[in-house]
Amino acid sequence: MLQTSVVMIATAPSQSPIAERPELPVGAVVLPASAAPKLLHQCSRVTPAPGDGSWQPDGRTIYELEDALLTFLPDQKVRWRNQMFPKDYTRQYIGYIKNGHRMIYGNFVAVTGDQLHGLPVTEPLILCDGSSDAFGVEYDVDARRVTHFALNGAI
Repeated sequence: MLQTSVVMIATAPSQSPIAERPELPVGAVVLPASAAPKLLHQCSRVTPAPGDGSWQPDGRTIYELEDALLTFLPDQKVRWRNQMFPKDYTRQYIGYIKNGHRMIYGNFVAVTGDQLHGLPVTEPLILCDGSSDAFGVEYDVDARRVTHFALNGAI
């Protein structure tokens, strides 16, 4: 039997304005530029090409990206499981430069049970297969929009 689920999006207003939140959101980590080659080489989803340079996103910028995803994700034609974004996902980010634009690639892995038990979230997480349990986005910081979205597929 085919079942369709909807991703639940937490849309409660933030406790403080983005400008006042320099820390990273809980469950998010910005990886160093040296992690980019591995993070941008996922085994079962398309990822953007590496950029022309790197930069280190701050908490305010990550909050902006995650706020943009709250409106972007419900518009995707995806058979989601019952995850809540962002709290049910470990989120890994890298910053890079592409055609003169500051970009962020986000790697999202659903945290369910012991799935991440013992895995260091400070190292790129590569989850083969995974359906809506794992996805990636590319975000253009200067344009403030998602430019690439890919779910993990079957390997």
